[in-house]
Amino acid sequence: LQPILVRPQAKKPGHYEIVAGERRWLAATRAGLAEVPVSVRELDDRTAMEAALAENIQRNALSPIEEAEGYRRLLEEFDCTQERLSTVVGRSRPHIANTLRLLSLPEPVRNLVDDGSLSAGHARALLADPDPVALSHRIAADGLSVRRVERLVRERQSGRGRPAAARDEDALALEGELAGSLGLRVSLTQRGEGGSLTLHYRNLEQLDDLLDRLRR
Repeated sequence: LQPILVRPQAKKPGHYEIVAGERRWLAATRAGLAEVPVSVRELDDRTAMEAALAENIQRNALSPIEEAEGYRRLLEEFDCTQERLSTVVGRSRPHIANTLRLLSLPEPVRNLVDDGSLSAGHARALLADPDPVALSHRIAADGLSVRRVERLVRERQSGRGRPAAARDEDALALEGELAGSLGLRVSLTQRGEGGSLTLHYRNLEQLDDLLDRLRR
């Protein structure tokens, strides 16, 4: 049995908090084991969360939305960078940026990803759709493949006069970083040396929150 990673509880001498390996501990308990191997380390909150997130990702124990929320918490609460996250969890920076972008999807779509009705590939395709909620329900009902959804999104974009050009990797990464920080869907459009930045809010509460941030 691989050792469970724990750290001492500052407020409870002699007690320990499981950082990584809770599933192994539960399995050992159900099997009636009285003892399990542990690795005790002094970890601050950020390092502990990084270790827990890395293990859960490696064991595929998180939904894409849960993974994105873990990234966002580390970025916002602990001033972690995407470069550091990439090293800690063993994922590329573009993967982290694209995963963060999923948080900008409407809540009904995120819920379908969380319950397994939509894959991360479906969700990424929906980021570019003008009405992701409606299309997400069609995906769940008809079992559409990711490739089919990508074609539908391109068709719907063309119908609205929007070109389906391939996006620059740096632009996608920046969109993901901004979406993770703001909790809003972000669109970057480049035109030569300039361009435009569009923030998509779902309700007036989100707009008010954004305005409050801008006024600080």
